[in-house]
Amino acid sequence: MRVIVLVVPMRVRQIDPRNPKVSETVPYESTRDTDVKNAESFVKERRAATEITNLPNMKSAIEEFLNKNKYKLTIKTCPKSAENEGASSCESQITVKFVIDFVTDPNETHHAQVNLYPTATRADSGNWGELNVQRDDKDTKWMLIPNEHVQQHETGHLFSFPDEYFDRGGAIHKKYINTQQQIDLALATASADKNMWQGIGRTTLMGPGVYDPGVKMPSYYLNRVRDWFGRQTGWDWKVVPHIEA
Repeated sequence: MRVIVLVVPMRVRQIDPRNPKVSETVPYESTRDTDVKNAESFVKERRAATEITNLPNMKSAIEEFLNKNKYKLTIKTCPKSAENEGASSCESQITVKFVIDFVTDPNETHHAQVNLYPTATRADSGNWGELNVQRDDKDTKWMLIPNEHVQQHETGHLFSFPDEYFDRGGAIHKKYINTQQQIDLALATASADKNMWQGIGRTTLMGPGVYDPGVKMPSYYLNRVRDWFGRQTGWDWKVVPHIEA
């Protein structure tokens, strides 16, 4: 599974309302910076591509996490073979590997575009921070968010993973949306089936677990890959190892 991302170097400048000629670079914040009402106060603009130096490290960190469980596909119900004393006749396993590549030339082939800011307090699938930050306890300075996996989370969206939270506007799985196109709060909060996308993934990458040092990437994250592969081959497959939310 491979996604090629066009990286566009960007920054946000906060304009001083008392003197429009005075500004400072601030972290990207998704809710604020996608609101057109803030367009004059928080100006998004291009920055030099030479300022970005850590794309190889980003790629390595993202791929290391997404592939940490070494998931494979294997036949769900495999017939036995008389030739090998009843052992499985189709024990081959297909390794699933997630790959992300970054390009900076818009003329190069790419599947998605990401605006890359020096820092972000809340990223989204199309706008990332090289670093993810928050205010310190005294609200005097920016500090790195500990134990975060934000770039891995946003890459998950590029592989069509839904959010596993709804309280801050997450785009959760359609199973939690009722016929009135509203979130079924009782169902989403309970998330009883731990082998399915969660309404609140408290320990998972696509949920609040994104800030947890023990964050999980359950095996159901690969269900769409499994189903697609099944359609191509005509076999029923399963993901191994099996890991619940």
